[in-house]
Order: sequence, then C-alpha cells, then structure tokens
Amino acid sequence: MLSDLEELTWNLTTIQGKVTLIRDCGVGAVWIGAILPRQGPLGLRRDPEDTGPVDCGGSGRASAAVFDFPDPVARPAARARASERDAMSAHHFLFRVHDERLAIARLPQDNAVPDWARGNFVTVSRTRDELSIVCAQRHVPRDVVQERDKIALGIVGVVPMTTVGLLAQLCTALANASVPVFVISTYDTDWLLVSADRLETARAALEAAGQRVEGAAPR
Repeated sequence: MLSDLEELTWNLTTIQGKVTLIRDCGVGAVWIGAILPRQGPLGLRRDPEDTGPVDCGGSGRASAAVFDFPDPVARPAARARASERDAMSAHHFLFRVHDERLAIARLPQDNAVPDWARGNFVTVSRTRDELSIVCAQRHVPRDVVQERDKIALGIVGVVPMTTVGLLAQLCTALANASVPVFVISTYDTDWLLVSADRLETARAALEAAGQRVEGAAPR
C-alpha cells in the first residue's frame, strides 16, 4: 500500500501548524479516505472534521483533508521522555544486608512504645488498628505477637522520592522467585525484609534483576 501511496501526487500546504492535503482526481481521493480513515502517510493523524471532497475547479474533483503534523521541535523532547521512562524501568542499586536478625511485632493500637524497641534498626508505626514495631529480635519478648528471623536488605545511598516503579520492579523479581517480602521505606531509602531461610533465594533473584547484594546473613 505504501508504494501505491508514493505514486500519488501530493500538494502540501502548511497552515497554522497543520497540513492541508490535496489530491487531484476524485477516484484516488476516495481511495485514500477509505484506507486511511484515521491515519495519514508519514504518521500524520487525520482530522475527521475535514475529510469531505471539495471542488477545486477544473475538470476533476479534489479531496482535501487536514492532518495534525508532528512538530519536529517536539521530537527530541518526546525521545527524551521515552529515554527517561526506559531508564526508570530498570533501576540498579547496591543492597547491603543488615547485621541483625529482626522481628516484626504487633501490639494493641493504644499500647505505649515499649523499652525493648531498640537496636540499630527500629521502626515504629501506629495506626487506628495496631502498633507495629520492627527491631532486633533479641530484644523482643517471646510472648509478644511477632514474626522472627527476618533479614533486612537495604539500598545503599539515597533513593529520590520521585523515583517511579522501583518497589514494583524489586517485588516482582522476588515474587517470581516465590519470596515473600515485607517492605519498609524511610526518608532516604527502601528496605526489603525476607525470612532468613529465603535470603539466598532473594539474593539470587535480585542479582538476576541487575541488583548487587553485599553481606551474609547475621547469626
């Protein structure tokens, strides 16, 4: 079809950022409208309000259609946006294994933050339903509702809060390896908590996704 189109004679006139497309010969014009109801040659998008045949004088008829013409100035910007999306779709970071085994504990919502919530890694979250604490498991009493033997893998450095798709990418890699994950985000970075018995599987999954993981499981 493209070779047939190339045989047609086009008169292109730029009018206020659009292109008016005129083809002498009514038969050819009708054929163009039939095969290109929405899309013109060179990727031009047809304006559906300007598609009817018009009388241009002379012995024949002409078909006129107005197309939006891609702005050449906008093309580099569009390519730059596409490059940004491609870059954001593949984040690569260094992860470091935290040197304490952690517990994820649950207390009643109105409970005071206990003294045992201490160590080199502590997060406290209170909602209308619960008080959740993550800290070194050696400090957490055994009678507290908790999940133990969690290993934290943290991204080294600062992850901008404008970063898009990072956790989706990481969690997808772990999900594909059947590794459950508990995610904690701080002001600077993100942490992935996995069970100790799944650490090496998680490491392999992250490295297969282009990440680097340093450190061994704490005892």
